[in-house]
This record gives sequence, C-alpha cells and structure tokens, in this order.
Amino acid sequence: MVITIHGGPESQTRPSFSSFNSFLNNELGVAVIAPNVRGSSGYGKSYLNMDNGILREESVKDIGALIDWIATQPELDASRICVYGGSYGGYMVLASMVHFSNKLKCGIDVVGISNFVTFLKNTESYRRDLRRVEYGDEQIPEMNAFLEKNFAT
Repeated sequence: MVITIHGGPESQTRPSFSSFNSFLNNELGVAVIAPNVRGSSGYGKSYLNMDNGILREESVKDIGALIDWIATQPELDASRICVYGGSYGGYMVLASMVHFSNKLKCGIDVVGISNFVTFLKNTESYRRDLRRVEYGDEQIPEMNAFLEKNFAT
C-alpha cells in the first residue's frame, strides 16, 4: 500500500498515467492512493487555505484519516503502508512518519522540507513572500517560535 502525496503544496493530483504507479500495481501488486489533502488546489479558495500558517498540520491529519480508512478496507493491507512524496510531498512524508509511525511501514521522502524556517530563509527571493503566506512568516517572532517548535528538526 503506497500513499503518494503530491508536491506543491498548492498543487493537485489528477488522473494521469504514471509508469511508477503502474509498476507498483501491475508488477508488485501494490495499491496506490494519491489523495488531495487540505491545501490542494482545485477545490476552491477556502480548501486551498485550510493548511496555511498555523493550520499546517491539518493537511497531515488528512493522511492520518486516510490511514484509518485503509484499515477499514478488507482488500487493502493496513499493516504495510508506505508514504511517498517529493518536495512539499516529502515534508508530508516526514510529518506523517512523525505522527503516524506506529501505523506506517516506511516513508520515502524525496527532497522534502524538513525545516520551514530554514526553507524560507534559503528559498529564492522571488518565491519567499508567496511561501510565507503558505507556511507562515518566519520574520514574525510568534510565527518563528511556532515554526521552530513544531516543524524544526
């Protein structure tokens, strides 16, 4: 069972051909689920903003709910769940491994964000203000403290 989490974060998983997913499913018999958690695009502005700033962990809770749902499906093996994602999806992998490690077999993080403060300080200047809206503005002392307490490694 692989939960593949899109990057973005303001992105969306859409139906498309994936040779990787096809290999997992057809050759290895692995089920693949690709959720659009809170903060994904395509469902309106309210949904898009449901994980901004201090609400960041709300999207991680969606992965927890998905893991719980998998456990209710007799055709899926909840004892062998992997979370997989890159960039922002990689952050979601890391967060899922922290919060749901007792329910996950493994996680594959591909260049995920492991510290939002460091990310915001080092990302390209043209992206910084947009990312601050999404992740929280690390220049504000209260937000910086929140990010360091909750999202620093």
